[in-house]
Amino acid sequence: MRTTLVLAALLLGALSATHSVTAAPLGTAFTYQGVLENGGAAANGPYDLEFRLYDAAAGGNQIGVTQTVDDLVIANGVFTVPLDFGAPAFAGQARWLQIALRPGASVDPYTMLDPRQAITATPFALHAQGVPAGSISATEIDSASVQRRISASCAAGTSIRVIGPTGLVTCEADDDGAAELAAHAANPAAHGPLVWVTPNATDTYTARDRVGLNITAPEATLHVNDTGSTGPALLLQNATASEGDIAVVQGEVMQIGAYNTATSTFTNYLNVDATGDVGVAQRLGVGTLTPNAALVVQANDPVLQVRDDTTDNSANAARIQLLERSGGAFDGGAFLRWDGDLNRLNIGTLSNGVATNLLTLDRASQSVGIATTTLDNSYALSVNGSIRAKEIVVESGWADFVFADDYRLAPLPEVAQFIELNGHLPDVPSAAQVAQSGVPLGEMQTRLLQKIEELTLHMIAMDRDLARLREDNAGLRARLTGAETQP
Repeated sequence: MRTTLVLAALLLGALSATHSVTAAPLGTAFTYQGVLENGGAAANGPYDLEFRLYDAAAGGNQIGVTQTVDDLVIANGVFTVPLDFGAPAFAGQARWLQIALRPGASVDPYTMLDPRQAITATPFALHAQGVPAGSISATEIDSASVQRRISASCAAGTSIRVIGPTGLVTCEADDDGAAELAAHAANPAAHGPLVWVTPNATDTYTARDRVGLNITAPEATLHVNDTGSTGPALLLQNATASEGDIAVVQGEVMQIGAYNTATSTFTNYLNVDATGDVGVAQRLGVGTLTPNAALVVQANDPVLQVRDDTTDNSANAARIQLLERSGGAFDGGAFLRWDGDLNRLNIGTLSNGVATNLLTLDRASQSVGIATTTLDNSYALSVNGSIRAKEIVVESGWADFVFADDYRLAPLPEVAQFIELNGHLPDVPSAAQVAQSGVPLGEMQTRLLQKIEELTLHMIAMDRDLARLREDNAGLRARLTGAETQP
């Protein structure tokens, strides 16, 4: 696009022969008129225009803010726009206008037009630039509208109250509100609460927009220096649930910590991020102000709850993980997990993020599984593996009934016949039964003792028979000896 831009007028204002107190001020805006051609023909239709002011014909620095005019209707190439870069933009130095445009309905980037257009002065501006200092007499100045230069000053602790037509000033003592505050402190009931209305946020009241209470050099936006009197340094009251006592803008981060006034450094101890996550840099105590571990809960019969917030419990309903750092990742250690689907508590280990159940507690059957999650609920304990112990005490029945007078001790020929037919002792499970159902330890101990006691009774009976045989054998030997000695 080839464009031709012609500066038609730069109207800054005019002085009338007589002064009019009702005339409106000129302001800092001016009218810029140009001619736009597109491909050698006058442009027509809506255009978006963008204007920037620079202090050089090329490069240089931009002066003021960018001015934009959207959907400006151009007829026969002629357009007129008001521009306002502010009074400081024109202080006697040369200025150039950089113009860019695009069709009004387009959202494409603007097309920059070259070269920049020089902003030239009007005849009145040239005259004002050449007026020497002191060439305007007092008779040409309306003293009712123009104030003379101040010719006096006020002492320390006082401020200018009034500037007179001659430049003299009227001073008054600075009022820091001390008298009113003292009167309020002396009789607060008579005056009601002291209400401080915050100033306009756009006004600058200190060098860095800081407010200090009881301190002359505040180091924060609001710096409260507690004088040590009774009561907190900052008290917040009557905030509703929708207001909050302390808040930050949504999406920002709240940081609470310690500030070192000597080094002007801040250390963050408590952090509330944009998602609501809370981080504590040091130890946390609940019910105590002196925690000696990362988390201390202190109370009379304290209860620590970990709740699952879902409507229907899942397999990972609630968990506690004890993790160690491995290669920069926290993926190894141990866990405690409540299985909401099966109503079981699982305790196990974590390795590279993979969980292994070692202990399972079933709520319904009150049974426990070690190294297995397949529990036989008819038993209190299911173990997948060997058990090693220094001693196991089993409470069960005992086999002393074998020694009762009415107990029938099976003869050995009968026992031999049973073994021949069944391949195992009477009252003792077979190998197939043990492989299928296992062996009740207490019951088996009783049956083994029963067989030992039965063997004992058989041995006692055999010992008696052997004693009788020995006695009979001795008698027979005596008889035979006597028969041999007779003549």
